[in-house]
Amino acid sequence: MFRSELMLKGGSMADTITKISEIMKKDCLVLDADDTIAYAAKAMSDRKFAEAPVIRQKRYAGMILMSSIASLLVRRSLLGHPIKNDLKKVRNRPVSAYAVRTWTWLGKDADILNAILLLARRDMEIIPVVDGGMRMVGVVHACDVRKEMAKMLLENGKPVRAQKKDEGDENSGGRTAIDNIVNYVQKKGSASAEEVAQGCGLTIQEVEEYANSLEKRGLLRLEYSILGKMKLKVPE
Repeated sequence: MFRSELMLKGGSMADTITKISEIMKKDCLVLDADDTIAYAAKAMSDRKFAEAPVIRQKRYAGMILMSSIASLLVRRSLLGHPIKNDLKKVRNRPVSAYAVRTWTWLGKDADILNAILLLARRDMEIIPVVDGGMRMVGVVHACDVRKEMAKMLLENGKPVRAQKKDEGDENSGGRTAIDNIVNYVQKKGSASAEEVAQGCGLTIQEVEEYANSLEKRGLLRLEYSILGKMKLKVPE
């Protein structure tokens, strides 16, 4: 496989970065600029795609979105009611007239970092890949980019999960944050939101949100100081 290398700052080991060519798919739906809206809608719905690349003379010309097709079928009246457009005028229009032409592609020599940056800026499920002459050579699916993102965040090949411990208890035994709050208050009899947050490994905002829910369920009683600070108590 082809890999580019990115030397981590301050480190002696190189972190390999996936090249787009490694996750690119060549077997994909591509529409011609002269294809009709009706053809595009059928082809995209058959494959459950919300978007598809459009080419003109083998060169990338933009993306056609199912949302754009939807806007051609229906419009709103002056009172806001949906009205069906004349479908005879719509179905044979070329997709090129509605293709999005903003920066929505990657070069074939790009790496996964370029793909992540593109997804951070635009909500896309399919990313066209082009050569230097803007000829389409394949596509990258956003789901494959997300998999690579997850790999980048793994530690020693495994995901790391936060572990919250109850005060005086080295293992919470699988209890939830709500369980920990209730147990903490029952042990203390009463405690401020700050004390509960520190004892249960939560933020004060999280404690206050959980406490309001617990009060409604009758599991805790809440009191407030003159300054508005929350105190959690065992119900009487």
